[in-house]
Amino acid sequence: YLKYTYGEPPVLISDVPVENVKESLQNVLKANGFLDAKVTSESHPLWWNKNRMKINYTGHLNTPYYLGKITNEISDSNMMKVLRHEREKTLLHSGDRYSLNNLKLERKQIDDTLKSYGYFYFSPDFIIFTGDSTVGGKKINLSRQIPADIDSEERKPWYINNVLVTEKSLED
Repeated sequence: YLKYTYGEPPVLISDVPVENVKESLQNVLKANGFLDAKVTSESHPLWWNKNRMKINYTGHLNTPYYLGKITNEISDSNMMKVLRHEREKTLLHSGDRYSLNNLKLERKQIDDTLKSYGYFYFSPDFIIFTGDSTVGGKKINLSRQIPADIDSEERKPWYINNVLVTEKSLED
């Protein structure tokens, strides 16, 4: 009764997505700066039970990539002034190891900074990072871009003009 009610069928080695797992591991390594990493796998039957298999995944890492020159290509001069004024808040610095997570955090940081200056309709999806790894020496020259083709509403800073404060008693 228990075997048929609560048990699960065995996982067959042919059902294990070995290539998908290798690709996922390789993507994690690339996201952390190991752009030319390779992942291999090998499977062996267990010595104590020939009906069971063990799969070993091995990551072959080389030297990670580091950020080289970081430039801004922002067509809107007002946005450029804001980001220059707030540049100490940046999370990306030359010499840091490349990290996809840091790029995502930088997009969020830029979005928060612009929102604090009134760009309420700006979205982090407007920010594009392009990298050039052909400079050699395991360096990536990075460019932060905000294209000119976004709508004028998204590029427009909003201001509070007049604020009227009125007093209302609880008895009214």
